Amino acid sequence: MASERALSPERCWEVLESAENDVLKHINNLMSDWRCIREMTREQELLLVYFLEALVMLTFLQEPEVVKKMTVSDWLKRTCTEGNDERVMVGVDECNAFFVLSKQEEAWFDVYYQYLRSVMIKRRHRRCSLDEAEKFFMYSSGNPVDNPCEDLKKLHDEYHLPSVTTDMVRSSVHTAVHRLHLTDDEKLSSPAEAPEAEWMNENIAFYLLKMSHPVMVHAAPPELAARVQISRKFESDCHSLWCVTQKKLRERLVLDTFGPRQPSESKVHSWIEKQGWMENVPDAAEVVKNWKPPRSIQAPTDSNSIRRMSRRQCWKGLQLMARVSGSSPAGGLLAER
Repeated sequence: MASERALSPERCWEVLESAENDVLKHINNLMSDWRCIREMTREQELLLVYFLEALVMLTFLQEPEVVKKMTVSDWLKRTCTEGNDERVMVGVDECNAFFVLSKQEEAWFDVYYQYLRSVMIKRRHRRCSLDEAEKFFMYSSGNPVDNPCEDLKKLHDEYHLPSVTTDMVRSSVHTAVHRLHLTDDEKLSSPAEAPEAEWMNENIAFYLLKMSHPVMVHAAPPELAARVQISRKFESDCHSLWCVTQKKLRERLVLDTFGPRQPSESKVHSWIEKQGWMENVPDAAEVVKNWKPPRSIQAPTDSNSIRRMSRRQCWKGLQLMARVSGSSPAGGLLAER
């Protein structure tokens, strides 16, 4: 593993630069003709998956859990960032995490989703749960990615580079930004005078902003001066990401407050008003629309689970036996005493 002490941000991203040409060759082939996937080896497929995982962890500074828990729904709900059609925002609901992609990066992820993932998921040999089938990142075997840190290490090993972790790149960014903001007298320079690193982007700027101004339910958004001190170029993006994250936190708080029973829109609206929030206020109608019962009270959707459950029962009346074709009043179910 690389030494954290001597690590620069550029060194942290060296593996992405090394792999980019190989990965883009496969992506461009798939974009020109999706049937090229038949010629890809499993190793080449995994290289593309590992590369996208590394982008999320090393360039977008996201936790490995974000890679594990990102879903197809998260990807399909991506939106353009406010005031900038050239940037796309992806939110991972389960982690309350957001990151921003350029149009080029969006195309890379979409090629994986449209062509590669759909082929890999068909190779799965075992029955999977709905949660597993919904995961965005898959291995060539068709199983969900379960160890992003190990995948990141494998990518470094492939290019004979010292392994770099998410924590290491975050630490490196912190150190580099601190050095940029220091004058010869070792005092912080003013935001207007501090140089901006060439490698600064929306995701790094937002990460640094969260460190100094954590996103909390009742916190006030960071002032312009605080955002500019981190990045003049991306202060607006930082503000948008911070506000979206807080709004999601508040939506989750509303859902947790009302528990397993779906609330009415009027009750949600009344509760939100009592909080006194002036900005980043959740929409009551949207909250009710997105409400889902806790997983523990959802009915099993797997037919095998239903069969096992029915066999354990000691019913004295009608018993579910099988589903039959046709549209009978019983909904296509065959029962006997």
